[in-house]
Formats: sequence, C-alpha cells, structure tokens
Amino acid sequence: MVNPPTRGNLFVGNGVIANGKIFAPGEVIIDGQMSGEITADKISVGKTGRLTANAEANYVDVSGEVTQKTVANISLCIQSSGVVSGEVSYGDLEIMKGGEIMGTISQTTKK
Repeated sequence: MVNPPTRGNLFVGNGVIANGKIFAPGEVIIDGQMSGEITADKISVGKTGRLTANAEANYVDVSGEVTQKTVANISLCIQSSGVVSGEVSYGDLEIMKGGEIMGTISQTTKK
C-alpha cells in the first residue's frame, strides 16, 4: 500500500530554477536553484541544491549551498558537502567534517 504524499511540502528538482516567496507548513526540499524568501518547518538543500534566500525554518539541513540570511530556530545541520554563508542564526549546530560555515554567525534561544 502506497502512502499518500504529505501535504504542505515543496520539492524543487535538479535543473529547476525558481524564485519568489514560499511558505510551506511542511518541508521544502531543494535540489535545483531557489532564490527569494522561504518559511517552512524544515528546509533540506541537497548536494545539487543552491539556495539564495532569506530562509527561516525550525530545521535546516544543508548538503549543497546556502547564501544570504538563514535562521534555523531549532537545528542547523551542515553535511560534509554543505556550504552556508551570510547571516546565520541557529538553536543547535552540527557540522560534519568538510562542511563549511562563513559570515555572521549567532546562536539563538531554542524554540
């Protein structure tokens, strides 16, 4: 039996270029390129993903590249291939060996 897709999620596939303002109550998965503003519960940027946006989520997981302003209210996880730069704030931070973080970095009160 196949489970129905979870409502409130957004997927930007490899090769897709999107820009604009996004609000997703679930997860935003980016394997292509996205710019603009994103608010979601979770943002996942895959190895081929590139996010240039003001982004806010409870959980942010980065295997690709994220630039501009990133707010991870609860947790920011940068995988070994991930690069995060710009104005970054987080509740908890985990960086795998090889992952990079650059810019203005601050820890916030966890929500």
